[in-house]
Amino acid sequence: RQPDPYEDTLGRHFALEKDHRVLPGQLWEILQVPPGQQDTVKQTRLTRTMQYLGFRRQTIRDENKKVVKGWARDATLLGEEEAKE
Repeated sequence: RQPDPYEDTLGRHFALEKDHRVLPGQLWEILQVPPGQQDTVKQTRLTRTMQYLGFRRQTIRDENKKVVKGWARDATLLGEEEAKE
């Protein structure tokens, strides 16, 4: 499996120890992909990347409290696992 540069860029923005709810527009902004370049190939690539990073598609509320499809990931309890070792 060849790592995708999207993984590194997005992985740096979303700490494992925090819960995240993210709108698609926020992801494109982080990746610096303008609306005119957000095609189905890049959307598929983004979907694969988000799934690889442990996110799942979920209905979330945007800043205006409107219900939209976005991405969610709950905190990973890395500290607890390391403490057990």
